[in-house]
Amino acid sequence: MIAEQYDIVLYKNLASIRITELALKIVDNREKGRENSSVARTIINLKTRKDLLAETDPVGGSLVLSDEGRAEITSQMIQIGKLREVALRPASVLNTLYQTIEASSRGTAVWGKITGVITSQQDLIDYIASQIGIQNPIYSPGVGAFVQVGGLKVGDIPEGTMEGLFNQMIYPFQVPALSALIIQGESTLREVGDSLVAMSYIMQWAVTNPANIESAADSGNLTVDDATLLGNITGFGDFDLFGVTTKGWTLGVAFAETNPATTIFTLSGKDSNSSALVPTTFTLNWGVKVYWGSRNDLDVLVTEVDVKNLASNQIRTSRQTTYGMAGGGFSFIAIPQDIAQAGIQFTDPSTGFVYDMTTQDTFGGVATIDVTNTFGVIDTYTIYRSSFQIGSATNLRVT
Repeated sequence: MIAEQYDIVLYKNLASIRITELALKIVDNREKGRENSSVARTIINLKTRKDLLAETDPVGGSLVLSDEGRAEITSQMIQIGKLREVALRPASVLNTLYQTIEASSRGTAVWGKITGVITSQQDLIDYIASQIGIQNPIYSPGVGAFVQVGGLKVGDIPEGTMEGLFNQMIYPFQVPALSALIIQGESTLREVGDSLVAMSYIMQWAVTNPANIESAADSGNLTVDDATLLGNITGFGDFDLFGVTTKGWTLGVAFAETNPATTIFTLSGKDSNSSALVPTTFTLNWGVKVYWGSRNDLDVLVTEVDVKNLASNQIRTSRQTTYGMAGGGFSFIAIPQDIAQAGIQFTDPSTGFVYDMTTQDTFGGVATIDVTNTFGVIDTYTIYRSSFQIGSATNLRVT
């Protein structure tokens, strides 16, 4: 059975160049000419909907639809397609008059011609859209996707234009990522008392998919978790993150911690959908020195100088690590009480056996010695010594 055929007709009445009426109708071929037939259905009448026009006085009588007009007419076409679904059987061909101009009391009727095979209501929607200047009709199935197709995931409900649907499938949005935040020229570890001096600094970071960063005055934000430090900084807060990977700032007053601590700088941002990105951070650790080494000339350490003269030292935020000891004397390690918590243990990592260390007051010395670092910060150190001289080099694991 041959499917019913339909013509697309656009009626225009012009008074000079002012549009007084525009109606979009679908007319059954069998009823052509019977404009008052119940089959002929007015879809849009712009006589009362001038808001759908981009120009109310189009030059030469040409029609220019606004974006809102295109959207509304497209929506109506979708409804028409649903109403006429029975007529759009697979392989039905709709051929009608092309560019036949008829004079009538209603004005000029311009008849369009549909050629080719119409296999779905979407084909008709696309054709109608092309005839009225809509190149990207709305697609709205109302149900979630059954399978994943590219960036369209199972359960996603496509809502938007056909172009948008294909972009979602083939070119899914690539979310930017912020990473590798640093302060140029600054390490992540400083000894307590070692100030960030009052001067200008530069934050630096990396961005993937930078084109998808929002371009706005508040698309990026820099902050730090110390209120005192933040209060002395100029150049933090909101800024435009788009197209930049560095940000200058100035510290007005020198800043330092005098106890082991962390200072965390944070960069946050938004993508071009105004969605928050995962922040990236730079952590500045403030540590204390641990001193260790072997001595064959002393049974115990007596002074601050004795501590500082041990062979090795390292800025640490935790006591837990392995320390190398030379042989030929007693093994000593001096640990600041800031990180020498209760429950300290010493082992030989090569055997797992206990490394025989204890506080040196066991051997007639003092248990603790105060040490002043280069920056004037005083810390109390607990001094540990091996019970016996160690003949060869070994490792000391502290936990």
